[in-house]
Amino acid sequence: MMLIGIAQERASVWRSWPATGQEKAVHPYMELGRQTAFANHLYFYMWDPKWGPAFIKTNAYAPSPI
Repeated sequence: MMLIGIAQERASVWRSWPATGQEKAVHPYMELGRQTAFANHLYFYMWDPKWGPAFIKTNAYAPSPI
C-alpha cells in the first residue's frame, strides 16, 4: 500500500540573477548562489506486510535531495 502527498515547503535552492550593473545588458554576466524558495515536496508513505512502514521525502526542485 502506498500514499503520496504533496506540499509546498521552504527549501534551499540554487538560483541565478544578473550581476550588479548588468541588469539591462543584452547578455548579462550571471551570479549563482543558494537562496530560499518554496518548492513542492513529495512524500511517499509505504507499508509492506513483511517489512512494515517506510517513509521517503524528496522535492521537485533540482538537485533534489532524498
